[in-house]
Amino acid sequence: MSLRPHARRWWALAALVLTSLAVGFDVTILNLALPSMAADLHAGNAELQWFVTVYTLVLAAGMIPAGMLGDRFGRRRILLVALAVFGISSLAAAYAPTTGIFIAARAALGLGAALIMPTMLAVLPTMFSEHERPKAIGTLAGASMLAFPIGPLLGGWLLDHFWWGSVFLINIPVVVLAFLAVAAWLPESPRERGRRIDAGGLVLSSVALTALTYGLIEIGEAGWTDAAVLGPLLAGVAALALFVVWERRAEAPLVNLALFGNARFTAGTALATLVNFTIFGVLFALPQYFQANLGADAMGSSLRLLPLVAGMLAGMSSAARLSRTIGPKLAAGLGFALLTAGLF
Repeated sequence: MSLRPHARRWWALAALVLTSLAVGFDVTILNLALPSMAADLHAGNAELQWFVTVYTLVLAAGMIPAGMLGDRFGRRRILLVALAVFGISSLAAAYAPTTGIFIAARAALGLGAALIMPTMLAVLPTMFSEHERPKAIGTLAGASMLAFPIGPLLGGWLLDHFWWGSVFLINIPVVVLAFLAVAAWLPESPRERGRRIDAGGLVLSSVALTALTYGLIEIGEAGWTDAAVLGPLLAGVAALALFVVWERRAEAPLVNLALFGNARFTAGTALATLVNFTIFGVLFALPQYFQANLGADAMGSSLRLLPLVAGMLAGMSSAARLSRTIGPKLAAGLGFALLTAGLF
């Protein structure tokens, strides 16, 4: 029996929800697995940092060009490719025998996620009417938020009963279901064949992000004055400066630098970056502290993360309402005060 067009849209949204959960689980679950991986793969602190960072690095560098690729080649096609990349790299990560292979698999996972996230949001306007769209966006956002509490609990259970690779194997059935559902029910979007891709901006931004990240990670091992730190940091700053010059002159820039002329946008971006630095550092260190210093198992470590997750969910759900009540500046200030007190 064939599904009606309206039903197909909501079934396709269910596929996107599954995809969103798979991507959302990744970061929280990996942090719980780091102590076991350090022992099994003989990974030092620098390698552990790369396990986490390379995913985010590729994700950040790839999201903007991913949107352009969807516009040019069709969002359904790009989403299917992204799901295949995410599934294959999850399998490679689960059975990686060395730190180098695992880091490469994590980079591929980040590429898959970078292609998935903007494409998921871009297909919603083509699937739903203006009246249905808020409900569809809310459903997808709710699935992303659910990954925060479910991820640590699921990861803790898996790590207590199986080996660390199991936290990546759970992606496989989710990705297969999502791939089949997208192939069956998601309509293809019109292609913009004339859309140009800013290859120069993409290369320069990737070089800058990679060099700066490498230098910052090596600081912990080599110190500020070592050539292995200063070289990448200086190269990253130079690439970032060239990126700004390039983007000012590019016909179809990767990033609209005029946005940074708006003080509110610039301040908001800087503050959001600071928060992300803080939360990533906390999520990297806490599971290792719980297990190595306090003697907790993986599930105990995940339960100890739940107050942090609960606070994040409470803040995200109340931020808009609080901002309307006391103003965005006071709301942001309150958030940073709470963050500072919690870290102290």
